[in-house]
Amino acid sequence: MPAAGGRAKVAAGKAWLSMRPDRGCAANASACRLRAPRCRVGAALENQPGYVLPREPSEESICRLVQYWRSRCVEGRLPARADIDPVALPYILPNIFLMDVRRDEEPHRRFRFRLFGTELARVHGCDLTGRTFHEALDPGPADGAVRHATRVVEERIPLFVSGKTLYVRNKEWLNFENCMLPLQDQGGAVNMILGATVYTIPSLGAA
Repeated sequence: MPAAGGRAKVAAGKAWLSMRPDRGCAANASACRLRAPRCRVGAALENQPGYVLPREPSEESICRLVQYWRSRCVEGRLPARADIDPVALPYILPNIFLMDVRRDEEPHRRFRFRLFGTELARVHGCDLTGRTFHEALDPGPADGAVRHATRVVEERIPLFVSGKTLYVRNKEWLNFENCMLPLQDQGGAVNMILGATVYTIPSLGAA
């Protein structure tokens, strides 16, 4: 009989492989909308209070994921989804998300969660699979997230952000670190973003 942790990893791996975009929140979109009144509408993430954009990640599991992603970049080519093996990522699989990039859609609908890890769903209070940033967040953090993801796509580079979890109601006391890593299709266009968010409890006495 496999341990509970092993069963969770197997289930997460199956979810990755099935990639079903219809596994979303409840039908009532407002039930999953996350309030963040302190975030400014239209502001880039680096201009939002409580966020920083480091040049490289510092959280260990995110560092390992980024190292793995870089190992899949061959001769200047970005990896495709098929190049990413979830079996190699058990240490961070519950924290991973995948986003479809729909270039033909207007910005508010361009990025949609295709996979949303179980730990992310636990912190957010629901599974955001199938939703866009603007269907999941208030306008301020959603605008910042769209601009951040757009830069990942257009510049074809990984980006990192860390700070306080201001975009989830009643979770402002948590710290988070996030990465977004571009994936390309056979034609070379970025068609997905592989990302991860790790939440940590601030140490006593931390600012």
